[in-house]
Amino acid sequence: RNARYSNTPRRAFLFSGLIKCPCCGRNLTGSYQKNKNSDIFSYRCNGARVEKTCVFAKSTSERKIEVQLLDNLDIYIENEVIRIENIEEENSVSDNTVKIGKLKAEMERLNLMFRKGRISEEEYDVDYMKLENKLKEIDTVVAPPKRDLTALKELLNTDYRGLYNQLTKENKKAFWRRIIKEFAIDEDKKIVPESIIFF
Repeated sequence: RNARYSNTPRRAFLFSGLIKCPCCGRNLTGSYQKNKNSDIFSYRCNGARVEKTCVFAKSTSERKIEVQLLDNLDIYIENEVIRIENIEEENSVSDNTVKIGKLKAEMERLNLMFRKGRISEEEYDVDYMKLENKLKEIDTVVAPPKRDLTALKELLNTDYRGLYNQLTKENKKAFWRRIIKEFAIDEDKKIVPESIIFF
């Protein structure tokens, strides 16, 4: 919604709508200036510059953000793959295994009490039914679908940097939008790795 586009290809903003302000969290907007020898692209928070509701009044150089991403993209992706795979491994084991074990142990204890005559048949049937129903509830819980990390892993195995340097600016913008949904910078205008959300 806040992305800024230009009809002139050379004025394409690589990260419009992707960068979050470190203070207020809104999207930074693109800013363009013409120098004698070059075009200067940067990003700033309109909450600070226009609305005066944010204290982050610094301009962030597009080129510096681009260099940070390119220099560290391998690390960012590898860390994300490890993070997702660890979460999915934990989810696959989850505490359901523990819950199921406890319920089955409770059923065995109930069987033992019934065999020893410590509870009536009616009590046994009611309690056993409750435990069976709890087991069925756990069994019907659908595990969240695993995230497809194929594209990110494949990117690591390509010479994406060499290819990137041959792209037009419009295509560079498309490149980033295919792999990154958003990220934040800190007050020193450095990318916060933990904030990067990949597609």
